[in-house]
Amino acid sequence: MVSLCKVLSVSRSGYYDWKKRSTSKQEKRQEIIIEAARQSYLDSGKMYGYRKVHHDVLENTGLYCCAETVSPLLAAEGLKSKTIRRHRYPKTAKVKSVIPNVLSRNFTALEPNQKWVSDITYIYRLCFTGTV
Repeated sequence: MVSLCKVLSVSRSGYYDWKKRSTSKQEKRQEIIIEAARQSYLDSGKMYGYRKVHHDVLENTGLYCCAETVSPLLAAEGLKSKTIRRHRYPKTAKVKSVIPNVLSRNFTALEPNQKWVSDITYIYRLCFTGTV
């Protein structure tokens, strides 16, 4: 213990005094808030931000605290809400020329590999799929 105190430049008596000291009211209060905030955050499926977590903390614990108190506590615990981006569809481009319909819905072929049809579809956030 002596070598650790020397490395950290702390007196031995100071270390043992710190070890005997009980947690303050504010630290106990913060621990209650953190535990309630963590529970609310996990119950929401990691979706709630600090405002909704703050609301749940007020309801569940009965302790008054402002949302700006909850925000740094969540950040210190590494609890960050998931953000869901709204899908924005691209603006449709104006078609400059119309490609003629060669098949004209006549899909019967006299021999194999005579008629081929394809389609391209965009699957949101994944990829384009092309089928033939």
